[in-house]
Amino acid sequence: MAVVKKKRVRWTLPNDSDLVATRVRVNGTDGTIFLSDPFIDVPFPEAEIILPDAFPPGTFDLDTNYIVGLSSIDDVGNEGDIIEVSSPFDFVAPGVPTQIVVENI
Repeated sequence: MAVVKKKRVRWTLPNDSDLVATRVRVNGTDGTIFLSDPFIDVPFPEAEIILPDAFPPGTFDLDTNYIVGLSSIDDVGNEGDIIEVSSPFDFVAPGVPTQIVVENI
């Protein structure tokens, strides 16, 4: 079973009394706008996630830079502006060695 190093993403919550979640999106650095999946809502008062565990398998299928975007969601579904950060992610395990040989010496 392959093992990949994980990343913790943490943030500071705003002081809004009606906050119910933080919406977390990830996109490649190809200029994709944060308007579609994948995203997850992290319920208040949590303020961190572990990647890649928090997202469905296949979300991080490249060893590249990804943009992580965060926005706040209130109790009636309003969404605030998105803050984003770009970071290198390498959640792709290396290949398997081949042609193993055991010899008597």
